[in-house]
Amino acid sequence: MNNDIKNNNCGSALVWVLVICIIFAFLGIAIGSIALSMNNRSIKNNSQQQAYFTARSGLDAVVESLNGDPAKYKFSAYLYNNLINGSHSIEIENIFENIGITDNVDEIARIGKCRIEGSYIKGEVTLKATAEAGGQTEKMTLTARRNQDGGTWPAKVWGNLLKESSVQGKIEIGSIKDRKYSESIKDEEKYLIDFVVYQVNAGDESAHKGKLSIVDDTTTNNYPNQAIFIYVNGSETLEIDGIENWEEDYGPDIFIYLNSGATLNLKSQESIYPIYISAGTTAKVNILDGTTAEVFHVNGDLTAVDKNLKFVETSTKVPERIPTSNYNYSANIDPDNGARISKWDIVKYEEDDN
Repeated sequence: MNNDIKNNNCGSALVWVLVICIIFAFLGIAIGSIALSMNNRSIKNNSQQQAYFTARSGLDAVVESLNGDPAKYKFSAYLYNNLINGSHSIEIENIFENIGITDNVDEIARIGKCRIEGSYIKGEVTLKATAEAGGQTEKMTLTARRNQDGGTWPAKVWGNLLKESSVQGKIEIGSIKDRKYSESIKDEEKYLIDFVVYQVNAGDESAHKGKLSIVDDTTTNNYPNQAIFIYVNGSETLEIDGIENWEEDYGPDIFIYLNSGATLNLKSQESIYPIYISAGTTAKVNILDGTTAEVFHVNGDLTAVDKNLKFVETSTKVPERIPTSNYNYSANIDPDNGARISKWDIVKYEEDDN
């Protein structure tokens, strides 16, 4: 009988040992599974984080090159020739293989791959990055605009006389050959000077009447004008009967400054005159045929404005259409300012849903 009890106890102990072993085996499997899952999640999170920084680095690299000197850097020249001008768009399969960050293939692989798509319209650059790292994908969008730093306009001493074109009744403006440069501007910086200045003076040499015709004579290593300035000197009158060859999306911006005593006459037209007007206190703006004309902006200094001149402002007195160049809509003239380089500021980053 004692032997039977001993045998039963031994059998029972073996069963419990087996049960405990099974329990620990399941616990081990569960713990291992949890550890593996956490490890995979950690790897995934690290890869996702790497993809995020890869996307952001790719976007920042493009903006940095956009602010670079195209005379020195091939990628900066590529951006100006294609994104800002040309097709106004770019597609780059892997930004890190294109901007010369490194020639090391293994290092590029560790950084990850970042595809960039970019577009430019109405003074705003939109860049979309799709980055891949460790099997994870991150999408991000960056928006950038030209720096509108205080609204200082180039001085009128930089201006050519406004002249009639070979076609009677037309005044050609915006030719690249009309640009002037300060002696302090380096040759390599002239690539980014993107404005021209004109004056309306007394005498037969200066045009006073006609339709403004925007010239598009872009040549190699010259970029289209983003801004055109016309200064009408005191006691002079400029009469405009329309504007042609102007694009809503790409401009250029047209600014007119009326010195005290100057007059601007506009003929009515169905479309808006795409100009921003600033003036001295005794300047005048007239609509010739008694109907209405609309411009982008008239500053608050004008005291003699034809009641038929219209312009659209927001509730905060800002023009509905902001200039796409790096100049403000209201004049602040610096007599010593000849030329300024266009710079681009990042407006915002946005993460896209994957």
